[in-house]
Parts: sequence; C-alpha cells; structure tokens
Amino acid sequence: MSESSASETRRRRRVEPVAEDAAQEVFDPRTTARRGLAVWLALGPVIAGLGMLGWLRIVAGLDRAAPGRIAPLALAIDLLLALQFALSHSLLARGFGRRLLNRPFGPAAERPLYVFVTGLSLSLLVLAWQPTGPELWIWSGWTRPISWILQIGGLTLVAWGGFVVGSAQLLGLPHLKALETGAREPQAEFTALPPYSVVRQPINLGFLLLIAGMPEVRPDQLILGLVFIGWILIAAPIEERDLEIEYDGYASYQQRTPRWLPRLRRREAR
Repeated sequence: MSESSASETRRRRRVEPVAEDAAQEVFDPRTTARRGLAVWLALGPVIAGLGMLGWLRIVAGLDRAAPGRIAPLALAIDLLLALQFALSHSLLARGFGRRLLNRPFGPAAERPLYVFVTGLSLSLLVLAWQPTGPELWIWSGWTRPISWILQIGGLTLVAWGGFVVGSAQLLGLPHLKALETGAREPQAEFTALPPYSVVRQPINLGFLLLIAGMPEVRPDQLILGLVFIGWILIAAPIEERDLEIEYDGYASYQQRTPRWLPRLRRREAR
C-alpha cells in the first residue's frame, strides 16, 4: 500500500492508529534496561488476571448475596463501574489513548502500562460491584444445561483465541522482557489460525456467550450484560478498521471470514 493511499484510507475511515514515529515525538525511547519499571508493571498481568476471575464469578452467579429489592443507588454505581472499564479499555487501545500511554515511559512500556491500567479498572469493577434486586430470570430445570453449554463454550473460545494470539502478548510479557533487558519492543504478527479462520472475533464472541449463559440474572447483572454487549458490538468494527490499516492481508481476510457466526460451507459438486 502506497503512502498516499494509506493516508487516504485513514481519512476515509476516521480511525487514526498510532503512527510508527508517534511515540518518538513525545518520548525518546531508551535502549537501557529498566528493571525497576519492568517489576512494577509486572503487577499488571496479576491484577488483570484477578479482575478477570472476579468478573467470571459475577457472570457465573457464584457467591452472590443480594437484597431482594432493587437499590437504585447500587444500580447507578454498578452502571458507572461498567462504563469506566469499557471506556478505559477502548479509548486507551487506539489513537490519542495509545499516545498517552507512550508518553511516560516510551513505546516498550505501552502494552504493559495498558494492561496495568485496564487491570486496575476491571479489579475496581469487581471489588466495588454491588449485587442488588430480585431474580429477573433464571435457567432452571431442563434449560439449565443450555446455560452450562453457553458458558463453557464461551470460556473455551476466550481461552482458545487468547492462546492462538498469544496470552503472553496480550498481557504484555514480551514487552516487559524488552523493558528489563533494554531491547526493542516486539512487533505483533497476524495469522489466521483456528478459531480465527472460522470467525474474526472469537474472544469477543466468547464473552458474548458467557453473558448470554448467565444462569441467573438480577438487575445488576442485566446492567453488566447490556454494557458489555453494547461495548463489544461497537468496539469490534473499530478494532477491525485499525487492523485493516495495520496488516496488509486483513482486508481479504475480512472478506472470506465472518465476524460472529461461522459460515457453513457446501461441498462443491465434482
């Protein structure tokens, strides 16, 4: 892709990924080892992992002691908690947010700092979450296994998609190693291995299945589900626009691979 066509593509889509030299404009990346910084930012994956476990407990309906009546203040707090995570997770992942993360410590620390901040945001959501209200609906009787299938399938997709992309890459572990040794930050590569060869958004689809399979739904869980579903459906196309600009073959990959539902292929007659 020529420089002029790439520039025109960015203007047409109104999505502005961080330029390769954008971080250098605000920070001169050092090649010296910064072990202390790497140690502090290594708390990010731990915090993010604990936050994810807490989020899974909410959607699985585990250990919930909720009052039988709706508490409006509690619902308002839960709504703000869900929104602050969704907004921080999306806004810091592109454009101005990425440049902001580059500013303190340079490009090598961008991903670890992103994991640290979003991990704190998710942990805040989990720790301050307030269960409230009566059950709105519940999977019970013969329908209960449907809930299990949805949530097990969703968790499988999240784990599988993360494994293929590289869980270490998602958590910024190679970037932490670069900070520790003073090496250049690693560059991600795109490969369409299963499940990405079947759907373009397996991790997000997994989260949607986890939400759809919540065994019981109270008002606070309904708010959590609606915010996360809306956030995923809005953020997924924007994320793909960034990827189409970043990776040369992503446009053709989009054409042959559906975003959410696997495409049934018919065998051609010989």
